[in-house]
Amino acid sequence: MIRSKTAQRPMFAVCIAFALVASLSLRSRALADAGTVEADALSRKELAESVEPFYRIWSGKEDRFALRVNGSVQIKGTPQAIQLDVAKFDDQSFDFVAVHPEYAVSVHRRQEMTAMVLPKHKKVFVGNGRVEGADTLVPRGISTRLAGNASQIGPFVQMLGQGDAASLISLASSLIKIEQIDGEESWRLGGTVKIWFDKTDVDVRMHVAVDSHELTVSLLDELIPASPATWSDLEQVAIDRSEMEEQFSRGIRRAWEVVWPSHELTIPKSLSKKTAHGELKYVEGQRLVVLAGTPEQIGTAHGEGQWDGVPMATLMRRALEECSTLQQVTDLWTKSPRTCEYYYVFADGKTNDAVGVAATPEKLELIGPGQADARLGEGIQDAVVLSAGSRLETLRARVIENHGKIDTEKALWLMSRPVAMSSNLHNVLFIPADRVFYVANADHHNPAADRPYVKFDLNALLGGSGLISAANAAAKEAVVPNRVPLSVR
Repeated sequence: MIRSKTAQRPMFAVCIAFALVASLSLRSRALADAGTVEADALSRKELAESVEPFYRIWSGKEDRFALRVNGSVQIKGTPQAIQLDVAKFDDQSFDFVAVHPEYAVSVHRRQEMTAMVLPKHKKVFVGNGRVEGADTLVPRGISTRLAGNASQIGPFVQMLGQGDAASLISLASSLIKIEQIDGEESWRLGGTVKIWFDKTDVDVRMHVAVDSHELTVSLLDELIPASPATWSDLEQVAIDRSEMEEQFSRGIRRAWEVVWPSHELTIPKSLSKKTAHGELKYVEGQRLVVLAGTPEQIGTAHGEGQWDGVPMATLMRRALEECSTLQQVTDLWTKSPRTCEYYYVFADGKTNDAVGVAATPEKLELIGPGQADARLGEGIQDAVVLSAGSRLETLRARVIENHGKIDTEKALWLMSRPVAMSSNLHNVLFIPADRVFYVANADHHNPAADRPYVKFDLNALLGGSGLISAANAAAKEAVVPNRVPLSVR
C-alpha cells in the first residue's frame, strides 16, 4: 500500500514564517570557518551600532515597534518572494502579517481577542475572552516560549535576551570570522553571510544574504493596528482562544525543532514509560507504542486532540474490533464521517481479496484487484497498487517484473527509493501469515527507505503485554490480510 496524507494547515504555515525571520542568522554560524579570527575593533563597533536597533527588538527590550521583512528564498530552484510585517503595540497586543504569491495569513492579538485571518480562503478564526495556560501569544517573553529548549535556536534566543549588540558581536567574533568589506559599509560573517545597512527617510534597513537567499529587515516608524472591520466581509469562525494560542505556540516551537533540532531530539534518551492504557518501549532503537482500551482511553493515553469526524486511527481500530469481512470494512468507511485525506489498501486473508480506498471527508472511492483507473493505469492481475507520478511507474514495473514471486526481501525492495520519496517518514511491511511486521522510520538525515528495518512479532506483542491480554480473541475475527500489504509514508 502506498499511503499519503494531504491536509491544509494554515497554522503550520505561520510557524514556518516565524522561523524564517531568524534562520539566515543561524546559518552563518553553521557555515562558519573552523578558525578564530579577531575582527577589527572599530569595524566591530560600527557593526554593533548598526545592529543595536534590531537587536533591541529581537531581545524583547522594545515596548513598541514596527518591523517589515522582505525575503527572496530559493524553493525548488525558483525564487519565492515573502513579506512579513510584525508590529507590537503594547504588552498584550501585536499584528503579524505574512504574504506570499500563493498564500497569505495574518494574526492579530489584542487584550481580549485573538484572530487568524486567511484572506485567500476568505475566512477568519476569532477567539475571545481570557487566555489560560503556559503556551500563549502574550508578547512579553514570547521569543523564549516559542524557541523552547529542544531546538538549537533555544540557547541563541536566551543569549539575545542578555547584554546588548556590542556584547553579541564581540562573542560572535570569537566564534566566526567577521570582516568589513573594503570600500563598503557592509560585513561578511563566516565567509558566507553578507550583511549591510542603509537608511531612508521612512525606515532603517538591514540586508542579509546567504547563497541565493536574501532578506531585508526594515524598521518602520509605525504600522496602523488592524481593525476587525478589515475582515468583516470574511466568514467568521469562533474558536476557543486558549486553544488557538496554544496551537500557535506549540506549532512554532515544533517548527524550530524540525528545522533546527537539538541533540535532545536527534539523540534522544531511550526511556521506556507506562501509563494507564498505554506503554512506550524501545526495540533496537525504534520507539513502539502499545495502546489498549476504549477509543476514549486510547485517546487519553496517546494525548491527541479531537477533530470533526472519526480519526483514521480510530477507524482502523474499529475495523479490527468490529469487522470480519472486507465488505464490513468498506461499509464502515462509507458510513463514518472522516477527517483528513488518506489512501488505504485493505486485504482479507480469508478470501484472498483486497480493495484500494481513496478517502477524503467528502468522497470515498474503491478500487479492486486488477481494476483499471485513469490515475493508476491498467490493472495488474490480483494486485492493488496505489501511488502517483514516476513513483507509480516504478512501483508498477517492479510488481509486474516480480509478479507471483514477491517474498519478504522483494516486498521491502518494492518500497525502496525512488518509490519512496526523499520525505519518506515511515515504511511498514506486514507478513500476515506469520503475524510479523517490519518497520523503518526516518531519522534527521535519511528517509525511512534508507534506514534499517526492525522486525516485530505480533504474537509476542499481543500475548506478552498485560495491557492487551484480551486482544487475541478480537483479532481472530478481524480482517487479517494474507497477502503482503505495504505502507510507505
